[in-house]
Amino acid sequence: MNLLLTLLVGGLVLLAVGAWLTALVSAFSLWRIVPPGSRLKSLFDMGWLQIDSIRELAGPEGDHLARRYVWALVVFFVAFAGLGAVMVAIFVTGRSVGIP
Repeated sequence: MNLLLTLLVGGLVLLAVGAWLTALVSAFSLWRIVPPGSRLKSLFDMGWLQIDSIRELAGPEGDHLARRYVWALVVFFVAFAGLGAVMVAIFVTGRSVGIP
C-alpha cells in the first residue's frame, strides 16, 4: 500500500510540475508574440487570467498558445488539489509515504 501511495503522490507531483512548465513555456511564447508596446500589459493580463485581452493583443496566431496556457493552468490546479486530497487522506489514515 505504501508503494501505491508513493506512486500516486509522485505521479501527481510530476503532472503538476509538467503542467506548470507547459504554462510557463506557453506564457513566454505568448508574450513574445505580443507587440513590444503591449508586453507589460500582457504580463498583467496573464497574471489576472484575462485571456480575452491577451488574445486581442496577440492576434490569431496567439489563440492556440492562450488555449494551451489556460488548460495547463487548469491541469496544474486540479493536480495540486488532488495532491492536497491525497495528503489529507494520508494524514487521516496515519500511513507514511515512502518505499518500505
